[in-house]
Amino acid sequence: MLLFKQLSRMSFKNGLFLILILFLTACGKEKIEINWTEINVSTTLPLEDVYFFDQDTGMIVGGRRYHKGIILTTNDGGTTWQIDSLEPVALYNIDVIDRSNIYVVGHYGYWIQTHDGGNTWSHPKFPRHQAYWSIDFINETTGIAVGGSAYHTGGIYLSRINQTTQDLYIDSLLHEMNDALFIDPVANPSLIVAVGFGAIMRSDDGGLNWTLSPENGDNFKALDFPSPQIGYIVGTSGKIFKTSDSGLTWERQNRADNFTGNDTQFNDVFFVDNEKGYAVGNNSTFWKTIDGGANWLVVDNFPNVNFTSVFVRNGQGYVVSKEGRLFTFVD
Repeated sequence: MLLFKQLSRMSFKNGLFLILILFLTACGKEKIEINWTEINVSTTLPLEDVYFFDQDTGMIVGGRRYHKGIILTTNDGGTTWQIDSLEPVALYNIDVIDRSNIYVVGHYGYWIQTHDGGNTWSHPKFPRHQAYWSIDFINETTGIAVGGSAYHTGGIYLSRINQTTQDLYIDSLLHEMNDALFIDPVANPSLIVAVGFGAIMRSDDGGLNWTLSPENGDNFKALDFPSPQIGYIVGTSGKIFKTSDSGLTWERQNRADNFTGNDTQFNDVFFVDNEKGYAVGNNSTFWKTIDGGANWLVVDNFPNVNFTSVFVRNGQGYVVSKEGRLFTFVD
């Protein structure tokens, strides 16, 4: 009888072990390789954001905090890059309305904009000198910029709020803010989603009032809305959230990683459409989905770099890194 009990316990433990192995295997991400090409951009400064107007003309910004900012441009599809300008501080984000109207923000409250395609730049002033990580304008005068410092101090600047002549600055936030978007600028220009340290926020009145989502537990770094209803958020703790109702509710997409252990640190997300998208981050993190985030493929053949921004235009992809490197890939 004792031998039977011992064998039963061993069988039970072996069964649990087998189930655990199968579960961990099922939770793992499928790994793939893609064809990529590195392009020399003639700088070792950190690159923070990349944008392409069309298949030929593109722009990259970056720099090193208080020491130097850089704007790089290309007119041949990214084959060669020129230093367009050097700025006094790092630049973090590009926002483009059209070829003429471009906005860039950076460290210590730095803000430049052009209304003639970059021939001349003006320097508007923010009310507070802090890092501004993101800017989004829906026309030449109406926009939002967010930033902060030390994780627990955040600010939101709104230009020409609700299409009026009024500007608004909110500096009482307990969350450093990292990204913000007008998610339906044509049909509903008052609808904004913003994310930051432990915060997902939504405003339906142009930024006058904000509702804090219950989802937290991550430094949410970036968001993208391929359509007004469908949006995605990524964070430096490896979380990915999706909304299907314009940011009213959010659903965690990669919850299984809580069990398997996850050191993924996302910095940016970009979706080509509602189904196909990319999430990139530190330690060569480069994920791809083709089914709206239900499943993610892990690209594991990039060099060991810290990706900061990813962008796709007309089937051609671009991703930049903190190490001053640019890679292209086929979407």
